[in-house]
This record gives sequence, structure tokens and C-alpha cells, in this order.
Amino acid sequence: RVLGNLSVWSNLARSSGAKTQRRWQTVPATMKAMVLPTPGPASALELREVEVVPPRPGDVVVKVDACAVAYRDTLDRRGAFPFIQPDAVLGHEMAGTVVAVGSGAESGGLQEGDRVVSVHWDQNEAWPAPLTPSGPVSSFLGLTHPGGYAEFCTAPAGCFVQIPHGWSGSQIHAAPVMSTFGTVWQGAVVRAGLKAGETVLVTGASGGVGSAAVQLCRRIGCKVIAVTSSPSKREFVEGLGADVVVVSESGPTGMDFNRAQQVKDNPPAVVIECTGGPGFQASLRSLRPEGRLVLVGNVDNSFGQLPLGLCILNSLSVIGSDRFVLLPPWNHRTCHGLLTVCVCVCFGLGKHFGKGTTGAIPIPRPRSESSAVCRDGKRTAVAQDPVNVASGERGGSAQFARKPRSVRKDCAGHVVVIRGHVRFKFSGKDHGITDA
Repeated sequence: RVLGNLSVWSNLARSSGAKTQRRWQTVPATMKAMVLPTPGPASALELREVEVVPPRPGDVVVKVDACAVAYRDTLDRRGAFPFIQPDAVLGHEMAGTVVAVGSGAESGGLQEGDRVVSVHWDQNEAWPAPLTPSGPVSSFLGLTHPGGYAEFCTAPAGCFVQIPHGWSGSQIHAAPVMSTFGTVWQGAVVRAGLKAGETVLVTGASGGVGSAAVQLCRRIGCKVIAVTSSPSKREFVEGLGADVVVVSESGPTGMDFNRAQQVKDNPPAVVIECTGGPGFQASLRSLRPEGRLVLVGNVDNSFGQLPLGLCILNSLSVIGSDRFVLLPPWNHRTCHGLLTVCVCVCFGLGKHFGKGTTGAIPIPRPRSESSAVCRDGKRTAVAQDPVNVASGERGGSAQFARKPRSVRKDCAGHVVVIRGHVRFKFSGKDHGITDA
């Protein structure tokens, strides 16, 4: 249906030359898209026939196979962010296939036929956040740039990354990985320094990011206390692997799960706060001394009060964190490696990647530090200081499989070099790392 009326953009040869045009596939001149004329309820969305925008230099055109409808989308739709553009096309968690490449886009590693997922904005335009002193970036998918509620999305190549080779899951599975598991990895592991053996409390545990947090923290080897707002969600959250489930409804003063005996008996070292305003006070008061609260969501776009005395006396840290932040210099292999980490840790290579792979996990570090390159014969991931998932110690390796497996033969003998020094050497032996 989509490809029934094919046409070639006549202006491509004039703008980029015939040589570049030959690299582009023919695509439809128009497409269907859900358009939001102005912020409002779901009924404000309109199904329209709109133009498929030709790619500019550095752009790619992605045929959208799946796009998640995230809770964040409902905030965008209602106008939580005043810089949303008129006639916006929402959707920042999409998966699809590259069908056209503008001149220069291939330098990042993407080409026609690649299966990709989105990363919310062009990492080349701004790093590490989409809000700059002069305002939001122009590539903010769903807000300042058309997103995935459409059949095609034309955007800078830096908005996408290739899906790991061997992924046998559908595009529907791949679409939200970066914004759910990626958000948790960035906030809990990178920003808060979560280690195996620590106790983690997750609010909004039945939601998209919350359910990802429960699974990922369990895979890392943490004890997980999950907070949900309804008894009907308890069985689902327990099925994700939570050690303890606390049901806490939000009242006039917010949630009060910090008073639950299970939380008092084992105060968490890290709280992954997915609800924001409703759970913020209880999350902060549940932490043990020197605990870290990672704020990754704000469901009602509210303001919170910070008890300064509690933070001072208990040496608490409040850390704001969004989704994956990629390391400069930006390239698609960097993000490809990070995406592989999320998929491997959460689902296990035995399920989705066949024979399995080993390698160093890329942990983003401050921008000024040098990078290391880890190769396994097929993928290259720019890493900063490899970390061992099982122990939380730097300098180790990790094997992402449900059962211990041997290092791949094409990886044996490879090394990780940082600033001219060998920091890790792959051997041909089984490292023995299991689910954690």
C-alpha cells in the first residue's frame, strides 16, 4: 500500500548531483502521518496525507516499521514542553529501515537497507543534552522535528543507530529499547555507579522505563524493591524479577512507600525515580546514608520540594538523567555498541544472538577522557574504561549469555588499548560469567 505510487524526487539531481541521486531508492511522494495541530487530548491528533521530505545532506529517510506510544508522548501531546512545533508529528521511539541516504550521511556508517532505532535527537547537533543555552535542538524528534507517528521519517543520520547484527526480534521489540533500557543503563550504571550486590528501589515499576529497570538491575545482580500503585500490577512486577513489591498509592502528599517495613529493613543504595513528583519525597527519604536518587521521569510535569537538611545530614545525591548519552566523537558504531549492551544484558545472547559474543562493556565517561576501541570481528564499540557487570569493577569483561560460553574464536587474542596501554586481553578461555 505504501509503495503503490512510487515517484522520484525531481529536485535531487539539481541539489546533490546525478551521482548522488543514483544512490537513493525511489520512495513515495506522500505518506500518512498522525499530525498534532496544537497540543491537546488524544482526539486532537489528525490522520493526514503529507509530503515525504527529501533528505538533505547528512539526512536519512527511514521507513517506520514500529513506533512506541510512550508516556512521554502523552506529555508532549498535552503541551508539557512549550517549544513543541505546530503540526507536530510525535514519536521518538521508532524502529525501521533506511530507504534513502543523503550525501554525507553514509560517513556515519548508515546505508540503505540498514535496520535502525532512534535516539531522540541528533547527537552531532548537541551533546550531552538536547537543551542548549540558545534553546532546544532542531532535531528533537516529536517536538521540534517530525517523529515516528508516520510511515516515513526524514531526519539527520545522528538520530538513528543500526540494530545489532543477529537480532532476531521484531522491530516492535527494538523500537523502545534505547528509551527504556538505555535510559536505565545511563542513569543507574553510568550516572549513579550502580554495582552488583546493591539494593535498588524502582518507582513506577510497571511502566515502560520502570519495568526495564527491574529487569536490568536484576541482570546486573542487585536486589530490587519495586514500587507500584495498584495491587493488580503486583503479579506482573513480580514476574519481572523483583525481590520485593510494595504497593503504594499516591495521596495528597504523594506516595509513602518509605514507611513500608520492607524498605525500612533494607534501605536502598540507589533509587530509580520514574514517577517524579508523586514519588520524589518518599524516594529521597527511603535512601540509606550516601544513597543516590536517579531522576529519570516526571509523570505530571510537576515541581518538587528538596529537603536540604536531609540531603546534607545523610550525604544524599540527586542525579538527573535522560536516555543514552553517546560519547564524542559521535559515530553509529559507538551507539551500536551501547545498544548491543542493553539488548545483551536484558535478554541474553542465547535468546536473540545465537552463538553469543563476549567483549568489554562500554561505559560512557566524562568527555575529556580518551576512548578505547574493542573489536569482536563484526562490531566496533567506542568504550570508556571497560567494566565488569558481575563485580562492578573496571577493567574486566562481560559475557552476555544465559549460560557460560567460550569466547568467540575471532575474538581470541584481541586487546583493548587505552592511551597506548593494554588494559584488557581476550583469551580463549571461558570467563565463567553467568546471568549477572
